[in-house]
Amino acid sequence: ALFHKDISNYFVSGLVPVTVTRNGLPYTFQLTSYMNGDKGKVEGFELGYQQFYDSLPGFLSGFGLAANYTKLYNSGGSSTPNVPNPDPTAVALSAGLPLEGMSPDSYNVQLMYEKYGISTRLAYNWRSRFLLTSSAANVNQPVWSENYGQLDGSLFYSFLDHYKAGIQATNLLNQTTFLDAGYLNFHPRYDYIQTDRKISFILRAQW
Repeated sequence: ALFHKDISNYFVSGLVPVTVTRNGLPYTFQLTSYMNGDKGKVEGFELGYQQFYDSLPGFLSGFGLAANYTKLYNSGGSSTPNVPNPDPTAVALSAGLPLEGMSPDSYNVQLMYEKYGISTRLAYNWRSRFLLTSSAANVNQPVWSENYGQLDGSLFYSFLDHYKAGIQATNLLNQTTFLDAGYLNFHPRYDYIQTDRKISFILRAQW
């Protein structure tokens, strides 16, 4: 499927000059805040596939596969300089930023099984590097989230018509999200986010 969206007045982070008067003297500070962007464009395509192979013999007929891939192009990011000076270079770099939160490439693949009361999923989700914010408060620079992939899974068994018990896990590979800061090709490591592996045991009842 192809898609195209023209957007306007979207939220974007940037610097806003704020003047405070103290003892009769004005002091101007740069405040990191959200503001309305101008105009932007989002377009791309998505490919998807989902099927259970119920024509296979025996227990194999319970297997299924779902997958999708999205390619995204966007333009119209922040036009506000992210550093507190009028340097034309800073203005140009800021104007060239993409929209926040949008990965150029993303995909997920999910292996499924549904048979004999067993319901299981094993899914891998991946997204490419994207702009997290165009102006982080403590560095006044864009911050990027690096490529990230996560493997999740679940296994449930239904019994006695009304009950279901199982296990659910997220981030099985214990992946870490790394954040970089800066413009163009210079992106020193800024921070990281460790979400940890999480495993839950679940019992459900339904009438």
